[in-house]
Amino acid sequence: MAISNNDPVKDAKFTLQLPPSWEFTAIWRNHAESKNTQAGNNQWQWVLSDVKGIRQEENMPPWAGIAGEMIVNFFPPGGAALDRSFKDWRQMGTWYTNLAQGRRDPTPEN
Repeated sequence: MAISNNDPVKDAKFTLQLPPSWEFTAIWRNHAESKNTQAGNNQWQWVLSDVKGIRQEENMPPWAGIAGEMIVNFFPPGGAALDRSFKDWRQMGTWYTNLAQGRRDPTPEN
C-alpha cells in the first residue's frame, strides 16, 4: 500500500484484519518503519503522521523508486507448506531444496 503521494497527509491509519491464526510480515520501502499495535483479535493498525508529499521535478526517478510503501505478506495457519507463500528466504530455500532433491542426480541415460 502506497504511503506517499503528491499531497502531504496529516494522519493516516492502516488496519489489517486476518482470519484466526494467520500470520503476517510488514516490509517498509522508502519510509521509516512504523510499529503496529494490536487493535483486536488478529487485527493490527499502523498510524502515520505528517507524511510529506512528493513534489514532481524534472528528471526525477520513477515514482516507485521514491514513494513510501508498506508491503504486507500474510500466511495461513501452517505457513508456506500449504499455499507456497514464504515467510522468509530460508523457508523458500528449504521448499526448493526439498522440491529439487534427487531431480538433478545423473541417470544412466545422462
